[in-house]
Amino acid sequence: MVERMFEGGGIPKGLAEMPPGPMLAAVLASIDRDRISGYQRVVLVKARSRLRAWVEADFYADLESVAQAEEELFSQPDAAMEAAAGEIRAALEPPPVFRRLLVC
Repeated sequence: MVERMFEGGGIPKGLAEMPPGPMLAAVLASIDRDRISGYQRVVLVKARSRLRAWVEADFYADLESVAQAEEELFSQPDAAMEAAAGEIRAALEPPPVFRRLLVC
């Protein structure tokens, strides 16, 4: 489907208006930035920025959902937030092999 959307080897038709989501992610992944014009690269940057904002909004919603889940387990709000922070910190911490590389 994506191949039929392309205009003359450049960017897909309608990329500037394409809403963020999985389809936009797939389209962006198919674009070779080295084969498009300067103007098309600006359109690409804007589209990727829309996608990034969409993904980050979902990421923050996920963080909030962890906090809400912890609030259901703890009667004290401070304890719930501390537990949520610990869960999030553990989830986002790099694996040990990468931590050793980061120390160097």
